[in-house]
Amino acid sequence: FLGQHYLDLKSNKSKELKSLLSYIANNENKKIILNSRITILNEAVLSSVEYSNLFEKYERDKYYIDLNKTSLLDKAKILYNYLYFNYLDQNELSKVFEKDNVAIYYYGVSDLFLCNQKNRCFDFVSALKNKQTSILNMHEYWQGEHARTVQTAYLYDGGTTIYYNDNYAVIFCNTREGNKDIYFGKSEMLDDLDGAYCGHEKSPLKKFRRTYDILAITKKDETNVFLTLENNQGEKATVSLVNTSDLQVGQKYEFTFYTFESFEDTITNIFAKAIYVGHKKIDKISHEERNDKIVISDKISTPSSLNELENVVMEIVEGTLTREGAKILVTDLSGQNYTYGSEFWLEKQDGSLWQTLIPIHDDYFWNDIAYHVDINNK
Repeated sequence: FLGQHYLDLKSNKSKELKSLLSYIANNENKKIILNSRITILNEAVLSSVEYSNLFEKYERDKYYIDLNKTSLLDKAKILYNYLYFNYLDQNELSKVFEKDNVAIYYYGVSDLFLCNQKNRCFDFVSALKNKQTSILNMHEYWQGEHARTVQTAYLYDGGTTIYYNDNYAVIFCNTREGNKDIYFGKSEMLDDLDGAYCGHEKSPLKKFRRTYDILAITKKDETNVFLTLENNQGEKATVSLVNTSDLQVGQKYEFTFYTFESFEDTITNIFAKAIYVGHKKIDKISHEERNDKIVISDKISTPSSLNELENVVMEIVEGTLTREGAKILVTDLSGQNYTYGSEFWLEKQDGSLWQTLIPIHDDYFWNDIAYHVDINNK
């Protein structure tokens, strides 16, 4: 769709469109349908030489839909078609490729086209099958050219990397169990899958999202700010939040929370009693506002006496305990931003008591590193 609401002549869209059209033209089994408003299409032709040349070179058939000449029956069919497909779940996870125990999944997309610096584009899966590219090349592609436009997160398994921005997300799995799968999808893929990728289970947290307009931002102290927010029902409130530099006055954001307790549904209570997870900026025009019902998550518990923090569990990863050491997994649903170090001590059970063992020698040291849980709270 060319210019959904307006034509941005300052962006790089014309070059991207040129690359895509060139790829389609060189593949007989590919077709493209370009939708646009008449006013935007005319603006593109008159205001941009690049767009004008593109349409002159590649345009084959042109069809106009004039609603003034459309019957009421046809309008009703268009409305019915929109309502029907609007309620279908388009964001399905589908496996599109598998080889050597590596699976590639698409979420909410049907094809993935990659373009190099020479504006030559290719279909990723087809290129893999024809050995024109590799998984390693994909890593380099995202780490290099796209590193400036995406954020990066790492999962607790030590090797899984996630690239994401407002438009898309890519997950390269690299777990200690040997999972090397890859996921490509829309930006909401991370929220919708909620941790259920790379062989991991879905997060035990029941999250809910709320959309707010930011009316004002004032500094509270060195680490926190006051936000004046308004929801779509006209409710306004000023709340405190950890300072994040990306929030802007006059913009609309979707905030994510979870909670272990019930409370009255107000903006003030949500920020005071629920646990804030994160936020993302949304388009005021095209984005559907999320105002989920408050859901209450189940607290995590364990019979072990070692876990002394509420909603924090520490456990030995199955199969890693040896005479030389073990891998410890911390699951932190507290929302308290705890940090964890590498220092430990050993105790031996003597009857009903645990006795601290005395070190054989004192010539040892610890790495002074503060570890945080990742986006999956582990």
